[in-house]
Amino acid sequence: MLLINPMRRYDVDGMSIQHGLQPGGRLSWTPRTNCVIVHLAVPITFECSVNGKTCARRVVPGDVHIIPECTELGIQLSGPAELGLLTFDHRALLAVARDVSMKDDLRLTFQFSLRDGQILSLVHALQEELKSGCVTGESYVRQLVDVLIRYVASRYSTQAHHPFVLSGGLPPNRLRFVLDHIHSRIETRLGLAELAAKAHMSPQHFANLFRRSTGRAPHEYIVYERIERAKRLLAGTTEPLMDVAFEVGFANQSHFTDVFHRLTGMTPRRYRQLFEDPARLDDGPSTKRPNAREHRNITGTDCTARRRIL
Repeated sequence: MLLINPMRRYDVDGMSIQHGLQPGGRLSWTPRTNCVIVHLAVPITFECSVNGKTCARRVVPGDVHIIPECTELGIQLSGPAELGLLTFDHRALLAVARDVSMKDDLRLTFQFSLRDGQILSLVHALQEELKSGCVTGESYVRQLVDVLIRYVASRYSTQAHHPFVLSGGLPPNRLRFVLDHIHSRIETRLGLAELAAKAHMSPQHFANLFRRSTGRAPHEYIVYERIERAKRLLAGTTEPLMDVAFEVGFANQSHFTDVFHRLTGMTPRRYRQLFEDPARLDDGPSTKRPNAREHRNITGTDCTARRRIL
């Protein structure tokens, strides 16, 4: 079973939203519900065996897997993986099918390591709501889940309206190689010329294709991912703000605070306080958060060996 002890979980009407760490190693798993899995942090090697076929890939944050219910899987992870997981039973899928005039024999199709911006945006919205303790209310969560299920059913099911094909952008293998490089060295200076060289392209051509693939310019993508990693450190560790800034690639705490506030609407200190108030978030049996070293041991990340400059 995936995420036996999730850090956060919210259940409503046959649907479950979870966020947690999956230990590395080998796992046999046959989910009883439909699953949408999103990798949230740290590139790892993911090997998956299904129906006698084995797929192996270096997965990066933002990669999506769609697992139909009762699919027999063999999984091997090269290290711990931070995952967002949405599960929903067949009743929820049938409700969507009837609502959009699909047949009752609707089934999802297995998808391994997708890059889909729509799914990623919806999952991120659900994860943010989960982090906040679902303060917006159950109806908002239900709406997000319904939209996500409807989208997945329309794109990745036996009754998909049309195959989903990305037009333009970087070739998938080059995109994955560049994203792996970014996430593996996010605390260092990452320039356009360096990234373009990884893709064997001119900087201008690379920047145009990268934007088509991700919806963001290279620098915007890097800053966004640095702030996402900072959120995880702020919520999950007691690391000082200055150290968090260095960990995610900022030269100083002041610049980090300015960028964090611009992208989230709150300061890093205020964001951390959301997770220090037990009324806002239930962290389970133990509310003690790890320090920086403990967090790196858990997640498999260690950024202290390199110097960080935005």
